[in-house]
Amino acid sequence: MTMKKDKKLLSLLLCCVMCLTVIPVSVFAQAIQPKGITSFTGQDLVNEGLIEDINFANAIAESIMADTDNFYGDYYGDTSKTIESYDTLEDVLQNFTGVIDARDRGITSLVGFPNLRHALEVHVENNEINDLTPIAVEEQNYYGDVRKRFEYRNTEVYIAGNPATKFPENFGGALDFPDFSDAGFISEVYTFISTGETPRF
Repeated sequence: MTMKKDKKLLSLLLCCVMCLTVIPVSVFAQAIQPKGITSFTGQDLVNEGLIEDINFANAIAESIMADTDNFYGDYYGDTSKTIESYDTLEDVLQNFTGVIDARDRGITSLVGFPNLRHALEVHVENNEINDLTPIAVEEQNYYGDVRKRFEYRNTEVYIAGNPATKFPENFGGALDFPDFSDAGFISEVYTFISTGETPRF
């Protein structure tokens, strides 16, 4: 009888020991779950085919890494998203809602620009960009933020100081060009067409 009791006690003790070892292991396993993106470089963006120009890519990476808490949340005012909320660089770029400062970087290509669809502002002033067609998209309200009381916040693009010679028929996508009024921008384009001079917008 005593032997049976001893076996029961031993079994109970073993169960307790197992529970105490399993719980910390599961807690530890949760603690070491891999996070999302923590850092990246311009070269990473080029390697993944997201941005063509390395100078533009470097400027984007530096701007985002300096502001890793400024991302598109689930609703307006949601500040819970950070760079680590995303598992791919494409998602990081497409959900960033801060400012991209790419001024004076020797940029020649804007291929990949639509990946910055939710950026507040994109500054590409004083570069060597002659083709602005990569900015254009067909989808209406593609850029910007539509969450605030169902009103649109367009993405602002600053392009002054570039030898632009190629323009899309329609930029589309909810963009603002604060460097120029609409009339002024069109006037500059047609001045180039009519005179053959190379404007620097």
